[in-house]
Amino acid sequence: MVVDVRRQRATEVGKSPYRVVFDSFNVRPKSATFQLLNTANDIVFHVELFLLRDSTIRLKINEASPLLPRYEAPVGDVLVNEPESQT
Repeated sequence: MVVDVRRQRATEVGKSPYRVVFDSFNVRPKSATFQLLNTANDIVFHVELFLLRDSTIRLKINEASPLLPRYEAPVGDVLVNEPESQT
């Protein structure tokens, strides 16, 4: 499989088509969610940030209204268990 990485590198600084929808921010003690809009094609993405125990962040990005839901591997197939949230 060949991936064209130049596609992302060709974006000039300050010219990204992605914009945060600030009205969509929802901050909780262990996570935050917001929407991201691709202004080039008007596709909205749902972004989730989770604080994990070992001082890392888990980032999940999915389309807000996909034609088909994104497949997520069940816990045990890829992860030994669900990542532990920061307490």
